[in-house]
Amino acid sequence: MSEQQIERRNGDWLCTALGHQFWPLDPRPEEVHPEDIAHALSNMCRFGGHSLCFYSVAEHSVRVAVEIGRRGASVAVQLAGLLHDGSEAYMVDVPRPIKHDPRFSFYREAEDRLQNIVFDRFGISAEDRNDPIIKLIDNVILATEKRDLMPPTAAEWAPLPDPLAGHIQPWGQDRAKRSFLTRLKYLGAEI
Repeated sequence: MSEQQIERRNGDWLCTALGHQFWPLDPRPEEVHPEDIAHALSNMCRFGGHSLCFYSVAEHSVRVAVEIGRRGASVAVQLAGLLHDGSEAYMVDVPRPIKHDPRFSFYREAEDRLQNIVFDRFGISAEDRNDPIIKLIDNVILATEKRDLMPPTAAEWAPLPDPLAGHIQPWGQDRAKRSFLTRLKYLGAEI
């Protein structure tokens, strides 16, 4: 194939856990693989690694989806909750204080594009991906994680809802990965 026939992509690519090429700045739904998401998120620690013990983004995502289901939301909204941090498999989990800084707008915009591609890959409608219960439960789980997994601090966090009654006992990477993939299948996602 001549150089003129080689398709140009925006940005560079990364090698995924399954050995695929993935362009985070030029994502395509057909290049999003559930196993890559589960693997990467299960290896990624929440809070930029500053929790008292290892606690993965995959476990966080499963807990969000389960709680959304407990509150009676549709399977599609539960799936959106499970995948709400799916872009982080390719662009990493950036802590909120950095991500929400106006100087970080390029990253947020790229992550939003990628997150929508992840939702598209799994057929999640705009209505379901934007259901307000996802943000609410994400913050409920955050409040629970703050209580159970973070050191005490005198400084107040942004206002959060009440945490769940039960306490988090982190699962570890292998269980988090299996649980993420199991929940995907349970919610009817094509894997």
